[in-house]
Amino acid sequence: MGQCNFILGIVLMVSVDLTCIQARSVNTAGSFVVSAEDNKIRRKRSVESTMTQMSVKSVVKSRFAKVTTTTIMENSARVDKELTFSVRLPEAAFISKFTMNVDGITFIGKVKEKALAKREYEGAVATGNSAGLVTAKVRETQTFNVAANVPAQASVTFELEYQELLKRKLGKYEQVLFINLGQVVDDLSLNVYITEEIGISTLQTRHPQNGEMKDRRLVTSGYESDGQVDIDVQIRRSRHQASVRFKPNQVQQRRLLMIPENDRKVSVIYDVTRENLGGELLMRDGYFVHFFAPEHLPALPKKVVFVIDQSGSMSGVKMKQTKAAFETVLREMSYADEFNIVSFASGTTVWESSGMVPVNKLSVQKAVRYVNRISAYGRTNFNEALLKAVDVLGTSERRSDVLTTIIALTDGAPTVGVTSEKDIRNNVKARINGSLTLFCVGFGHDLNHDFLKKLSNDNNGIARKIYADSDADLQMEGFFKEVATPLLLNVNIRYIGMGIKGVSKSKVDRYFKGSEIVVVGTKRRQTTVKAQVTGTKKYGKVEYSAIGREIEKDFSHSEKDTGAFSNFIERLWAYYTIDGLLDSTVLTDTKEEQDIIASKVTRLALKYSFVTPLTSMVVVSPVSEAATTTGYSTAPPAPVCLLRFNPARATSGIPLIWCPYIFDGSTPNKAAAPRRQSPPVRQSAPARSFFSERIYTMFRSPTRHDPEAEFRYRPPIIVVTEESSSCGGVLKSSEDTINLPWLELTDSSMFHCDWEINLPHGSWIDLYLDRIQTTTTKIVVTSGSQVIFRHDGGHYGPKYFLITANRLKIRMSGDPMATHTEDVTITYKEFVETKSTEPTGDPYERLPAKASCGRVISVEGIGQGTISSPNYPSAYPPNTFCKWKFVVDTNTTLLSLRFVEMDIETNEHEDCAYDRVTVDQSSVSKTVCGTKSDLAVHVDPNSTNVIVTFRSDNAIEGIGFEMQYEYTKRVTPKMCKKRNSPIFYRIYKSCKAILSQP
Repeated sequence: MGQCNFILGIVLMVSVDLTCIQARSVNTAGSFVVSAEDNKIRRKRSVESTMTQMSVKSVVKSRFAKVTTTTIMENSARVDKELTFSVRLPEAAFISKFTMNVDGITFIGKVKEKALAKREYEGAVATGNSAGLVTAKVRETQTFNVAANVPAQASVTFELEYQELLKRKLGKYEQVLFINLGQVVDDLSLNVYITEEIGISTLQTRHPQNGEMKDRRLVTSGYESDGQVDIDVQIRRSRHQASVRFKPNQVQQRRLLMIPENDRKVSVIYDVTRENLGGELLMRDGYFVHFFAPEHLPALPKKVVFVIDQSGSMSGVKMKQTKAAFETVLREMSYADEFNIVSFASGTTVWESSGMVPVNKLSVQKAVRYVNRISAYGRTNFNEALLKAVDVLGTSERRSDVLTTIIALTDGAPTVGVTSEKDIRNNVKARINGSLTLFCVGFGHDLNHDFLKKLSNDNNGIARKIYADSDADLQMEGFFKEVATPLLLNVNIRYIGMGIKGVSKSKVDRYFKGSEIVVVGTKRRQTTVKAQVTGTKKYGKVEYSAIGREIEKDFSHSEKDTGAFSNFIERLWAYYTIDGLLDSTVLTDTKEEQDIIASKVTRLALKYSFVTPLTSMVVVSPVSEAATTTGYSTAPPAPVCLLRFNPARATSGIPLIWCPYIFDGSTPNKAAAPRRQSPPVRQSAPARSFFSERIYTMFRSPTRHDPEAEFRYRPPIIVVTEESSSCGGVLKSSEDTINLPWLELTDSSMFHCDWEINLPHGSWIDLYLDRIQTTTTKIVVTSGSQVIFRHDGGHYGPKYFLITANRLKIRMSGDPMATHTEDVTITYKEFVETKSTEPTGDPYERLPAKASCGRVISVEGIGQGTISSPNYPSAYPPNTFCKWKFVVDTNTTLLSLRFVEMDIETNEHEDCAYDRVTVDQSSVSKTVCGTKSDLAVHVDPNSTNVIVTFRSDNAIEGIGFEMQYEYTKRVTPKMCKKRNSPIFYRIYKSCKAILSQP
């Protein structure tokens, strides 16, 4: 209990935000209390002090990623303080772990069936032994939020883990990591560790970019001149492994805080080596996964009818973006294709009534002009448009090696003609009758995307949701490019082996270039799986095969900090199986089938601890867990925490320990979820907003409004009392505070005060609107002609602006008598942008002074052999130094060197900054690294000593190198004169070079 008494108080609120990316504010009034002493402490320490460390670690094995986010927050104030932990999740990720530790007390997340989790939560609420509930109502989980009331002078560590399978699009896998910043962090890093059994072919990174094309000239815009935020990044890679480290310094973090939250992300983009057309078939502990993505096949011709919604709801930006996307798509079509266009509103219009049109320069120009003339009006007759598109395709000849498809775009529900979704599905399915493929593109939020999924699935297609945003045209272009190049039709994969079961979908109607077919299954241990693939390509049939390869137990990244992830194939199987079952629930119409699928999903999710729409994560306290564990007393334990609304009060002078409680967008029991209130400390202090400590950044285009126009009054005569501060002035110090003065006027009913912050050129301004509580006083903050902040009265929570300018103007105006009851406190601090200098150090400082491997090689006459790195062809060890010395008699002998194979760590610049092989000669030195084969090294014929050294540091290891050396006789002019000798023909080239010399 002594340890428990040390905890001053904790309140946790856990949620998964399912519909938006912004942190959710709940019952902000009176939710946080802070004292005047805390204000002073916070000003001294600055807002950055709340979060001291954040790290994101992604371990990727064979495209399956485990991402762990660890955040340490501290409360250095003398009172309890509410802190917010927020993590953005990729759309397809499943949360698998969550813990929170406060001074040795750990709260652990347990995944349970949704109904059971709800009952346990309600029961815990009734007894005062509760924690929180993490749920996922729909598949598109985007934001995970935790709000914790951290005790004074204490710290809290949050750890969240999620897993996802990286999907191949346009020939690349992309690992997206969101930078969940709410403030500048002292220690921030994002690390990605990739291990691929078949090898990494390409790797690159993507920095935060200006996705919404905001004006970069704004002083509140963090984008640099190239439209992105450059982040310090380190890339290290070998043939099978790569590590990417993003390390934003404080300048870059400030820029990140000034851009929209959607743009705060980095990506690692890569692809793998593909030598076997049958794909990669991996096995481990009775589970297997098959990745099938053949390349270098000729593209199949296709016949496409584009169906474009031109109803009234498509007017404005939507139609403009649609036209831009279709123009790009039409111009990129292959000359082997045929196409037509059907536009629809209340009725339908066919561009070329004669039928399908071959793609050529003239037809594309005509189609682009037609699309650009389309105007939005009328209602939505989706049923008639789809049937018309089928009729257009029905007039053309069908071939087994041609992809015949309809790509339909709509932004709303059917409103005229046949409006029943079920009837539309039946009509379209009956008309198509399995003869073609239907792709549906849903634009915006005003439609039933599940209806489009079912409609596409009925007709062997897929549906894609396009978000109504500034990049909607790029989203549409991306989808069209994904389906632009079909390579195979009617792909069927059959698996041969003992005890094979649990196989996912292995029949696919079409395979597009740049995508990938993934199949998972289970097998009997100690048996090998063989895959046989058949399909139709251009000009004929194809047959491929792949034999399973058992993954070794030591298949892991050389970085020691990657943690345990040896069962990744089993978890990949579970993830992919659950993901497929959840998709099938949308496509299933009968309640009985849905219940069967739900039972399978729940069973797998509970076994592998995945948060899904059918499971929840209950965050429990240690004592709550102990009470339900066999071996503990059945007597009710003393709780380590109390519910916030519990009427109990601390009787020993020790503050209460507050339990976490549910917040997932809906309360399971109204009585169990009271209004949030503050802990019983300093109740007389003014209230704070729930998200009071979150940094707020503002994005607004330059306005033409004159911010000073409304304040052009006759200057009043102001009497400043002794209690007041100054009314305006020029501030040049590196930090200062501006308060609303106590004013009295003699001949005017209005006042205005102007402050100008003028810092040295190159400085930035961190502006903190600490407290704004006014009735009539207006506040305007400007930089040049840009309005940064405007306040017209009322109570306003703290805001924090990061401004890339060195001058600001602040104007206050209003009724002088109101200043007696109003309160305004604005602070600023100078920030000087300096380039970070990361200590590089010597990567080989741990190497021994003498080489631990290598030898002296000297051959009299002719001879050959090989040298190699330690453990070749397995990974070479870290901190290795090898040295080989070749002795050459330059009068009679020549030396030649050639790398047979090389896989040595490199970086994005391939400058061999880490591991390397160096060949030193009398006249030149050559350093090599990376992945190469059959690489010849020029040897100076006058070098009597050639030294080859190999060095490795303590990070990424490759398989090393093998070098072949050969000693041959030196060719002399005398030898070249004997043209009839047998040796002449072997030295002909050397003789030719010698004889050509003057």
